[in-house]
Order: sequence, then structure tokens, then C-alpha cells
Amino acid sequence: MIIFPILIIGSLVMFVYFKVNQARSQGPAATELYNAKSSICLGIFILAFGINSYINLQTTTAAVIALIFGVLGGANLYFGFKKHQHFKPLARSEKQDAPEK
Repeated sequence: MIIFPILIIGSLVMFVYFKVNQARSQGPAATELYNAKSSICLGIFILAFGINSYINLQTTTAAVIALIFGVLGGANLYFGFKKHQHFKPLARSEKQDAPEK
């Protein structure tokens, strides 16, 4: 299954992209919004890595690792989405209120 390695690499690249944007952003709400997006990407990475390891190895140990990674990835996804929903309107209003350069 080629989809999981592509998903792993893509989510890792997006995680780094959002972390760099988080460091470069000006306002606190924009920083938290990029942090939420990077958390979502990290959750996808962990979840895809766990599923990929189970599909390729299919052992009991791989099943336990996949279960642990699935829980951690799902938690990152859930809390990342909740944080994104909270900070998106704040970042949008922060961007509108910012003075033009």
C-alpha cells in the first residue's frame, strides 16, 4: 500500500511547514492557529505510521504499537481540530485589525 508512506511523508512535510510559519507569525492567535494545524499534521503522521507498521509487519507487537499510535494520533487529531476551531475566528479578526505595512 503506497498510500501510507505518501501520507507519512506529506504530513511530516506539512508539520515542518506549519512549525516554520508558527515561528514567523506575528500575533498570538495566528501562532496558536499554526500550532493547531501542526498538531493535526502530527496526528495524521502518527496514525498513518501505526497503520503502516501493522500492515507491513502483522505481528502482535506491531498490533500493540499500532493501537498505541492510533490512540495518540487520534488524540492529536481531535484536540488539533478543536484548537483550530477555537483559534480560527480569533486569528481572522487579528489579521483584520492589524495595521497595513
